[in-house]
Amino acid sequence: MTITLDFGTLFAIVTRSLSIIGKRSTDDNGNRLFADVTLGTREHDIIADFFYNAFVDLSAELNEFLTAVIDNPSGITSVIYCTFWTDQAASNFVSQITESGQYLYKYNSNDLYVSSLTYPFSYTNPASGTLFRYNGSFYRWNGSNLTLISDPTTLTEQQRLAAIDLVYYDTNPSMVSGTAENQYLYYNGSVYKSSRQASFSSASVPSGAALVGPQGRVYTVEGNIITEVPASILDTVTLSLTMPDNWNTGLQQAMFQAVSTYCVSYALYSWFTVTAPRIAEKYLGDMKRSLTAVVRMANDKTPPDGSIDVLSTTTSVS
Repeated sequence: MTITLDFGTLFAIVTRSLSIIGKRSTDDNGNRLFADVTLGTREHDIIADFFYNAFVDLSAELNEFLTAVIDNPSGITSVIYCTFWTDQAASNFVSQITESGQYLYKYNSNDLYVSSLTYPFSYTNPASGTLFRYNGSFYRWNGSNLTLISDPTTLTEQQRLAAIDLVYYDTNPSMVSGTAENQYLYYNGSVYKSSRQASFSSASVPSGAALVGPQGRVYTVEGNIITEVPASILDTVTLSLTMPDNWNTGLQQAMFQAVSTYCVSYALYSWFTVTAPRIAEKYLGDMKRSLTAVVRMANDKTPPDGSIDVLSTTTSVS
């Protein structure tokens, strides 16, 4: 029996799971709890490492049945994971950019684009009396400068909570960039505020590259012709198992599903351990259950078929 794990398919499941969790996990006020758990462009190789680690665990647990472990070469020079896959103009998706380095593929014209996202600071003039906070100290804007409030106890609790955080103080705004919209910086008697600047620029598809769409489908491009190919053209690993003659062969599909679920749960647990530890334990439980199921099914035997009637045999004693 062979069980082949297709990393492209597994990655699509992980991405879909993270997207759903990121969108639907909210607190009592409707605020998203895990807005930062979704994958960025740079994390694809990390997820592949998680799959390989899960594969090692499975190999160890099934070692008594394992006869071969095959790492199937992809034959692809590079892989481009596309966040956007569309027949519309790239400009229509600028508002959906979440980081630099996201790819958009316009399949009807065979055009590839890559995103850029920055948050530069520009001059702003806050209302006189606006309160700011930096490193625990409070400042008041007087229209031309920030003045330190030497005794913060003169501020009410409401005023302290309403104070605007400064991410930089006395730092040249041309030397730094914000990490989000509406961040503030003070420099040389002026206040600056960050704003979102996003765009797509043209990119070229490297020779021998594979394009992966948001749903995990894989395509190759030759000239102006795009062809869908099996996802297994990307990284795959194969477990080749020799099972005893009386193994329950009816469990083969369930074994494949349990092995795949273990790999997905391993990746989600590993990802949440860093980004959202509060829900990592859920996927740790899924990992344990899947691995237990794999081991139990591997050792499941079919009962004797009853074709031998032991009572009908005789023994001659002389």
